[in-house]
Amino acid sequence: MTPAVSVCIPAYNYGRFLPRAIDSVLAQEYRDFELIVVDNASEDDTPAVLARYGERIQAHRNERNVGLFGNFARCLELARGEHVKFLAADDWLHPAYLGEAVALLAAHPSAAIVSGPGFFVDENGTVFGLGTTRVFAPGLVAGRAALRAQADLLNVIGMPSNTLVRRAALEEAGGFDERFAPAADVHLWGKLLARHDLAWMAEPRCYLRIHRSKAHDYGLDPSESTFLAWEALGRETGVAGDVVTRAIDAEAERSLLHAVASVLAGRPRAAARILAFTGRHVRWPRALGRFALRLPALVRAQAARIVARRRGRLVEYAPLPRLGPPLSSVDGV
Repeated sequence: MTPAVSVCIPAYNYGRFLPRAIDSVLAQEYRDFELIVVDNASEDDTPAVLARYGERIQAHRNERNVGLFGNFARCLELARGEHVKFLAADDWLHPAYLGEAVALLAAHPSAAIVSGPGFFVDENGTVFGLGTTRVFAPGLVAGRAALRAQADLLNVIGMPSNTLVRRAALEEAGGFDERFAPAADVHLWGKLLARHDLAWMAEPRCYLRIHRSKAHDYGLDPSESTFLAWEALGRETGVAGDVVTRAIDAEAERSLLHAVASVLAGRPRAAARILAFTGRHVRWPRALGRFALRLPALVRAQAARIVARRRGRLVEYAPLPRLGPPLSSVDGV
């Protein structure tokens, strides 16, 4: 019997995190799903971890490492469900996630993708932040409005772990395009929203682990991929030119913040590299003018983030960081 949802976990050397991801899927209140885990030729204890679950999961192993988005494609090849839920091996889900996400797609046939706010957690699994809030009202969001928010705010749809996607729309869009890695998700969300609407969840139902290899708040250097992804959306998908321009402006702002952070950290070569690829896509007078106007708000936002972490408060990304309630009072913590 064909399941309603294929939950796909692409895994590579995350044996230490994988049990929490798998257990969160097996604990879902909604039961009409299959769980597929594809090990991308891991060199740690991932095979042993998967063996412990036996027939409760469908475990597969690639003979060689096919890359991150190559492994996403392999997951999709194996999936049989009407909807596809990707879950990173270091993230996990609230028990209500699948039920609420499937109900949203059923209620809104024009939507091809579900997303919503999610908790950020550290390497040890402790919640410290909530993103993205105060952007959309729960329910149906027109694709055009969602695209503009994507452009202005970089990626409000979030990581694949945030989302549930109709399989037919995913296949029509061609899945993740490795040409734009690591921004292949931004490119895919753009393709979907150019043709379909978005359904937005009311509550945070996913937990996104931020750690040394998946940094946050200017912890890892950016790449040129997001610029290239948006420019391709304009050429290949018909996304309006003003939307592409807004996205390029927002990405340039982020690049400048990364460059400043690199200089302050004593890494001038990294800053120079960031400025070099950014300059291939923007006009510096416009980019620097926007950055100067926005800088006070950006500084206040980063100060709020630092204060929140030090005082045990939630960092709310709404969309910029702001001081949230004490972590002890946050639901789901």
